[in-house]
Amino acid sequence: MSGGKLNPIQLRLRRLEGLWNTFSESAEPRILRWLTDTDEQQMVQLFVDLQSEEASEIPDLFLELRAVLNTASDWTTALVAELSEKHAAERSGLESLGLVAAWTPPEVPIGGGPEYLVQACDTFYRQLVANVAERLVVVLSPVAVMQSPEWPRWLDQLAQQKIPATLRFMVVDCATTPQLEAVARAHSSMICTIRPELEMERASEEILDAVPGDSPGHQFRRYFVALTSAAGRADTAAAEAAGQKAVDTALGQHWHGLAATAQMAIAAAWFSAGRLEESIVRYRQACQTAEVGEDLASRNLRVPARMAAGSALIAANRFAEAADTFELAAADAEANENPPQQLEAWRMAGWCHEQARQPRKARHCGEKSLQASTGMDEDQRRLSHLPWVGQMLLRLADSDRDREWRRQTERQMLELLGPEWAAPLALGRT
Repeated sequence: MSGGKLNPIQLRLRRLEGLWNTFSESAEPRILRWLTDTDEQQMVQLFVDLQSEEASEIPDLFLELRAVLNTASDWTTALVAELSEKHAAERSGLESLGLVAAWTPPEVPIGGGPEYLVQACDTFYRQLVANVAERLVVVLSPVAVMQSPEWPRWLDQLAQQKIPATLRFMVVDCATTPQLEAVARAHSSMICTIRPELEMERASEEILDAVPGDSPGHQFRRYFVALTSAAGRADTAAAEAAGQKAVDTALGQHWHGLAATAQMAIAAAWFSAGRLEESIVRYRQACQTAEVGEDLASRNLRVPARMAAGSALIAANRFAEAADTFELAAADAEANENPPQQLEAWRMAGWCHEQARQPRKARHCGEKSLQASTGMDEDQRRLSHLPWVGQMLLRLADSDRDREWRRQTERQMLELLGPEWAAPLALGRT
């Protein structure tokens, strides 16, 4: 990130680079805990994402692992499996460049702790990375933590390991509701906590101030920044007010895609505040706005808007309504010729029908989801939620005591994913 005047975002990325370099070059700490607010967390994620770019000036290799954390006793297994999947995905490319790509992860026994992840990462570094990077950085970003005590419990075990100097671990903790404060204090010599203090609200204002004029586009950006800033402060009233101005500005110009985006942001703010009814109303408005728009942005937003509305309805325990919403999302995905989105929308519709005790509708949606997977390539199926579709259909078949249906579903899953199709279920992926 060199040369020319840096914009406000680049300046903050430069600050994160400096903070990282100071930590990584320290003699003792091996785990960096970023303590961030919502906007800062997004910047840290951008910082991590940018490390895969050739222009990165940091001499370390970053790998992000996102396996769901169910329990501390099985998370190591899931993380090592994910690391192995990443290696398998990159192996052919490495070999085509004439680089050594052989690496075999250690077997993790049932209940194996973080020491096995350290061992796996150490051999991964020494066999694959040592010649191209000073350190291997493992970014631990679980997409979900099913039981909050499990995260600090696992990190406590990691902090007790002897971590080689060529390895670093990175985690992100929320400044408003920190989960890892106690374990960070207990292992202060191993876990370094950094509060980046990026002043992201000021950065957004600086960006807008650099844009001349008072056009509708400029007004929309200003209102939208005010919306996201207020949402980050959990000020839902201010988010609603600024967001409505953004919506009105966009609709006045027939920018339905931008209006729907703003409505979804307002809905997300209400959802975060626990105000589900307000959130559902706003998500439904976003769906309607995207449905009216004929621009590409509107068409691309129809499925995400309906999926988000369905999720809010699930949170409100309105499963039948959620199922109908997901079915509409599936129809939009079909219109967009997007099989992965079809699979996911039909899967969620089936699950919601199952929760609403409508097994026939659940079966129909599950079979539609299974059918959508036939339009996907092998890698797409492997990375999808197809195993959960199979699991749901088997569950419904057992409930209906339909042995033939069970056998047929098992055959289909074998054909689509192979004999290990149920493995992700045991690892707790979602």
